Amino acid sequence: MKYIVLSLFVCLSYWSTAQEPIDQAIIELDRNEFDFGELHQGDKKSHAFTIRNTGNIPLIISDVHTQCGCTAVEFPEDPIMPGKSSELVILYDSSNKVGIQRKVVTIISNASEDVKIRILAQVYTE
Repeated sequence: MKYIVLSLFVCLSYWSTAQEPIDQAIIELDRNEFDFGELHQGDKKSHAFTIRNTGNIPLIISDVHTQCGCTAVEFPEDPIMPGKSSELVILYDSSNKVGIQRKVVTIISNASEDVKIRILAQVYTE
């Protein structure tokens, strides 16, 4: 009798955790931070981030928010299919900046959570 009850418990536990996969897009970045290093005031630099959709439906990036006009973004307008990758390019303009710069870029998409990328730079006037 003890083994029958134990077997039923194991079967019910498995049945309750075995669920259908949820349809969702999942953003996976090759990195979520980039340091441009030392820049002279007025330098313009860019960096490409690889975005991979590890979900099971197409990933659609609807918008990308930046903290200031010194940062621009080029992002894919076409959906990124499951298992596929694309690039998001961040362009940083150090004009009128000095000292340590920390900026955040937020990716808005149909994934369950927004994704944040941090960029850093040390800007010198001379």
